[in-house]
Amino acid sequence: LVAQEVVPATGHTPVTDPAVAPTCTETGLTEGSHCSVCDAVLVAQEVVPATGHSWDLENPVWGEPDGDFYPTVTVTFTCGVCGETKQVTAEGGIVVDQIVSCVDDGYKKATFSVTFEGQEFTKEITWDVIPADPFAHPFELEKTEAVDATCTTAGNSAYWYCGCCEKYFSDAEGTTEIAADSWIIPANGHTPVTDAAVAPTCTESGLTEGSHCSVCNEVLVAQEVVPATGHTPVTDPAVAPTCTETGLTEGSHCSVCNEVLVAQEVVPATGHSWNEGEVTTKPTFTADGVRTYTCTACAETREEVIPDVILGVYDQAIVGEKDGKNTVSIVGTISDANIDLECADYFIVTISYEKDGATKTVSKRVKSIFSTVTDVATTSAETAAVTDLTYIETGYLFAVRLVGVTAGEHTLNVTIDAYSGTEVVESAAKELTFTV
Repeated sequence: LVAQEVVPATGHTPVTDPAVAPTCTETGLTEGSHCSVCDAVLVAQEVVPATGHSWDLENPVWGEPDGDFYPTVTVTFTCGVCGETKQVTAEGGIVVDQIVSCVDDGYKKATFSVTFEGQEFTKEITWDVIPADPFAHPFELEKTEAVDATCTTAGNSAYWYCGCCEKYFSDAEGTTEIAADSWIIPANGHTPVTDAAVAPTCTESGLTEGSHCSVCNEVLVAQEVVPATGHTPVTDPAVAPTCTETGLTEGSHCSVCNEVLVAQEVVPATGHSWNEGEVTTKPTFTADGVRTYTCTACAETREEVIPDVILGVYDQAIVGEKDGKNTVSIVGTISDANIDLECADYFIVTISYEKDGATKTVSKRVKSIFSTVTDVATTSAETAAVTDLTYIETGYLFAVRLVGVTAGEHTLNVTIDAYSGTEVVESAAKELTFTV
């Protein structure tokens, strides 16, 4: 047989086993080698531990929040080496719910937080964003009422203002925007009317011509006062009073306006200055007479009736005393006093009386003396005594006096006859009773 001879070993044929880099999740290997012939491991590869993820903690990706009251959000972290991602859930805090307005977007907003890899992450997130609506005014618009323009002041149409967007609108809903001051209505200006001049008078001031606005009454051209002209005096001459007409004192008036400046006072009428009068028609026993009076100032006349002459016997016997003897006077009357005329040629007084137990009758003729005017109460003219009968002739009264009448009660029957020539034109008779 053939003995085998030792053939020297050929030795390994090394082949490098390349290193395998570890990944985030997979381990790696160090470089080694083996024999390409016999696969014997020449240099063992050692396990290199997985490197683990290298999360990008600077740029986490926050998702869209979910939920209104307790929202959450998914936060994604990415490995900066292998690009693997990991999601965690962050919880949100109080939600701010912003309503959309004319200037602000509507949205929800909250702050979310989560702990990852031992580190706390927070972020304020806004979501459900609604763009601002120019007509979504959050408050009632402030209205400015329309104001009419005046002569001097501008007016305005009604408009509304939003304090949020600070814009102006022509409607209460704020849908029609208008430019600032576009609502202004210019002032109208005045409408002049002439104020006519007023001429001054004697007592009232006047005015110059002016003008005012017929709409607002504002004075445009002021009227100036023109002083009163004052009176132009004219003398009103005095008028002398007459017997029947009043007179006037001197006065004056204005020749322009006729106003009385010095009033004329009435001077009373002087009244007539009558003379003593003159009998123009003599009264008789059957007819009235007339006395005519003449005014010494104006010669006007007036007449006074002189009653017709009435013959009478005074209704009382007048008892007296003379030289120690009792007397009784019988008074004859002819009308009243103060006449100057002849109504008879003479009178016969007849007296019947009792004396010494016998009836006596005495007749006495009495002259008519009417040319002497006297007052029987103050003046008398006594004639010489004739037996027991005498008489007194006094103007228009005459008396026949009995002298020596005895004491006691007596009755006389008296008759007086007035004669014109031989004719009796008037008679009077009376029975008188008296006591001595």
